[in-house]
Amino acid sequence: HKNLPEGQVKELVTKVSSTLPVRPAPDRQQEVDSSSAESDQVSYLPLRNTELPVVEATPLETTRVAPVSVARVKTPTSPSPAPLELARAAIENGELSTAEMIQQRRLRLVPGDKDARELLLGLMLRGGRYDTAAQQLDQGLKQHPGHVKFSLIKARLLAQSGEIAAAISFLESFVPSAVGRVEKLQMLGALYQQQARYEQAVDSYRQLLELNPTAGTAWVGLAISLDGLGDIAALQAYDRALRFGGLPEAAESYARQRFRELEMTVD
Repeated sequence: HKNLPEGQVKELVTKVSSTLPVRPAPDRQQEVDSSSAESDQVSYLPLRNTELPVVEATPLETTRVAPVSVARVKTPTSPSPAPLELARAAIENGELSTAEMIQQRRLRLVPGDKDARELLLGLMLRGGRYDTAAQQLDQGLKQHPGHVKFSLIKARLLAQSGEIAAAISFLESFVPSAVGRVEKLQMLGALYQQQARYEQAVDSYRQLLELNPTAGTAWVGLAISLDGLGDIAALQAYDRALRFGGLPEAAESYARQRFRELEMTVD
C-alpha cells in the first residue's frame, strides 16, 4: 500500500468492504447463535436492553377429589319363571303330575301361597282325589282362616261325600265377606231343602233376594221351599222365577209344571 496514493487506498478499502458479508457485532454473536435453532419459528429477536414484563405464575389450586366408587356392573339376566307360571305351562302341555309336583314344592317353601294351593286343589279335584284335596283345604284354612274359596270348596266336598249336616254346620259358622255371602246363602238354601228344613231354606233365599231381587235361581229356590211348607205363596214365586229366567233347564221345567198344578188348585 506504500506505492498507492492515499486516496486510492481509501477507495480500495471501500470497495472491498462492500463486497464482504456483514456479520453481527461480537457482543450479539452469542445471542444470534442461541436463537438460530428457533429461526424457523421466530421471525424476530427481542431487543437486548428491553425488559420483558414478568408474569407471575399462579399456583395451581389443589382440590381434594373424593375417590370414585365404581359400582359393580351386573350383566342382565332374564328372570326365572315363577312356580305358578311353570305349573300352568305344564298343565297346558298336559303334564299334570309335573304341575302338581311344582306346586307341592312351592308350598313346602311358602305355605301361605294361596294361588299355589288353589291351583293344587284344582288338580286334585280334577283327578277325583277328594280326600287329598280335603287335607290341602284344612292346611289352607289354617294359613288363611275364613278364606272364601277354601271354605266353599270344603262345604261342597262335605256335601258331596254325603255329610250334609257337617256341611251345613260348617257354612253356618262361616262368616264371609260380601263377595262370598251370595254363594254361602245359595248353598245353604239347597242343603236345607235336602234335609227338608224348609223354613230355614226360605230364610236363606229371602236373604239372597235382598241382595239380588231379580235372581231367577233364588226365586225358584224360594218357590220350592214355600211349596214344601204348603204355602200358596209358592205360586207367585214360581211365576217370578219364570219371568226373570236364567234357570237351568231342569229347574225351569219343574217350575212350569208346578206353576200349572198350583194354578189349577187356586182356580
